Amino acid sequence: EKPYIQDDLITASSAGAESLEIITTGFHSITTAEINDVAAPILSFNARHDDKRQKVTILTPAHSDTTGLRSDKQVRLKIVGSSIADPTRQVATTHQITYEKRCPSKNYFQVAANSELATENFCVMRFEAKDQSSRTVSEPEGLPIINITREQANAKCQSLSPYYRLMSNAEWQAMARPTDTLRAGLRNWLINWNDTDTFMRMGHSDNDPPGPLTATNEIPAPCFKTEEGLTIEETCAPTQWRYLRISDDARVWDIAGNVAEWVSDNYTVTGTPDADTYISQITDSTLKSKFGPTGDYSGYSEFYAGLGYLKINAPAGTYGIARGGSYLDGDKSGVFAADATLDPSQGYPNVGFRCVVVPPETVP
Repeated sequence: EKPYIQDDLITASSAGAESLEIITTGFHSITTAEINDVAAPILSFNARHDDKRQKVTILTPAHSDTTGLRSDKQVRLKIVGSSIADPTRQVATTHQITYEKRCPSKNYFQVAANSELATENFCVMRFEAKDQSSRTVSEPEGLPIINITREQANAKCQSLSPYYRLMSNAEWQAMARPTDTLRAGLRNWLINWNDTDTFMRMGHSDNDPPGPLTATNEIPAPCFKTEEGLTIEETCAPTQWRYLRISDDARVWDIAGNVAEWVSDNYTVTGTPDADTYISQITDSTLKSKFGPTGDYSGYSEFYAGLGYLKINAPAGTYGIARGGSYLDGDKSGVFAADATLDPSQGYPNVGFRCVVVPPETVP
């Protein structure tokens, strides 16, 4: 039987693992695999996947222009092994595969490229980074990682694979900006009869109960844990709603409140520092581009539209930035909140992080 690769059965594991699970026929064993003439290490081979087919898992090589996995949609996969008809004979098959970008799992979601912010498509954790069995994960269970420096946070992201890293400030803006345009129906905002009394949900920001909270995958549960004894079905104070929607199907936990989150950028203060202010009251166009929404909410009176507070008043120097506000910030919490006065080499009890990944091209 002539070996070949079955088109319709090519699948891939998460983008973070960079491995391909491929169904072949006609092979007794696999000797080598290549993608665009670059060796792809074999992780496993199941010669008895069923009566006629075999399953081989390979590790994709470095995703660079050399292999073409980032620059080309079509790549060439070659598998060499022994024939199932005659195990003493080496046979090979070559096939063209179309790759596409994909987020690692359901606990990540994709944010579209934003030309104004100069960000490309990326995937971001749906939950704040947690530690499970010494691995950094995006999961609802457990408390977010805190008391961590910015460099340590980035290292935890990169420990997952070279394609993971700490979120940048521009990426935070690309993620946050859709939330202020999704109003009635998606419940990012509490809509009052008087528009100026309308405000965005600010997450767990009242320190009641004290400290950061765990999350849940249960739906609906927007107020999970924000009040002692609160069940999944019960509601909470309108400010304490914990998830926001980036799109119809992207529900993201704690990008407002719970713990603030490191981003990778610095903020530099020179000369006379700017004054701290609520995000909705920013008038400087550069600051609004860096920290603010697209809309104008300067006239909103209730909680200053719930967008958060900008803290930038500090002596001349270079500082780290944490976004989103925390359980300690009250009405200064919000998805656009930013504290740009932090020491990035220091950990804080109310600052965590969230990883992003720009996925390599992975088989659909």
